[in-house]
Amino acid sequence: MAGWAEPDPLQIVGYEAVEATCDGLDNDCDGPIDEELIAPAADNSNGLCAGRSKECSGGLGWLDPDPTQIIGYEAVEATCDGWTTTATASSTRS
Repeated sequence: MAGWAEPDPLQIVGYEAVEATCDGLDNDCDGPIDEELIAPAADNSNGLCAGRSKECSGGLGWLDPDPTQIIGYEAVEATCDGWTTTATASSTRS
């Protein structure tokens, strides 16, 4: 056969008909990488991190969100441990 032929995606190692793996690869061969994935719940779900989902970080897989990037991080709590710290150094559980 002369010329170029389209590859059979089913013969490509790691091919996924619907992107399902957070791995930094275009597993469904449509161009975008790790698109439309459903993120699992974050392991750390205390305080400011309550209700957060993990974030796909490509080759590193699913990671808990960085609390320093959450709006209100400095003002409310610094560790997502459920404890808030005020300027008087007293703590309260949220």
